[in-house]
Amino acid sequence: MKGSLGVFRGVGLLGLLASLIFLLGTPPVAAAPALRIVSPTDGATVAGPDVTIQIEATDVTLVDGRVATRNEDVHTHYLLDIDPTPYLDGKQNMPIGDPHLVHSAATSNTFTDVAPGPHTVITILSYKDHHVSQPVVMAKVSFTVGPTTPRAGGGGGHGDGRAAGSLAAGTVLLTLLVGGLLLRRRARP
Repeated sequence: MKGSLGVFRGVGLLGLLASLIFLLGTPPVAAAPALRIVSPTDGATVAGPDVTIQIEATDVTLVDGRVATRNEDVHTHYLLDIDPTPYLDGKQNMPIGDPHLVHSAATSNTFTDVAPGPHTVITILSYKDHHVSQPVVMAKVSFTVGPTTPRAGGGGGHGDGRAAGSLAAGTVLLTLLVGGLLLRRRARP
C-alpha cells in the first residue's frame, strides 16, 4: 500500500506541475538579434560619390563603443569592400583607423568618395572590445555606384558650368554683332 501511495503522490505532483505550466505558459524565448541593410538594396545602382548605408537592428540595442560599460554592449561595424573572414571567429578584433571599416552605434553611415563600379558593404555586430559577436550577426549587400557628376566648383578644368555659359553668351553676342554689320553693309546704296 505504501508503494502505491508514493506512485499516486508522484502522479499528483506531475499533474500539478503540468497544470502550472499550462496556466503560466512557457517562459518567453529571447529573440535573436538581427541586422538588415535597408538601403541600398542588393543589386541596386546608386549615385555617388557619397553612399549612405542604412541598417535596421532588431532585438538588440546598439551602444557607442566609447560609452559602453560592459563587453556585451554591442555596436556595428560597416565594412566597405573588406572581407570579414579573419574576424568572424571572434578571436581577432576589428581594426581601427580604416575609413572603409567604420565602428558605430548609428543605424546609418555615409562612405565618401566611393569610386564608380561594383561594391559590397557588410555590417556586423561586435562587442565593446571590437570582437565580432558570437554567434555572428551580419548583413551584406552588393551594389554599383553609377558614373558621378563633378561637384560644384570642382577642379580638373571642368569648372561648374559658368565658363560654358559665358562662352555661349559671348558667341551669341558676337553673332548678333557680325550679323548687324553685314546687314548694315547691304543696306548701303
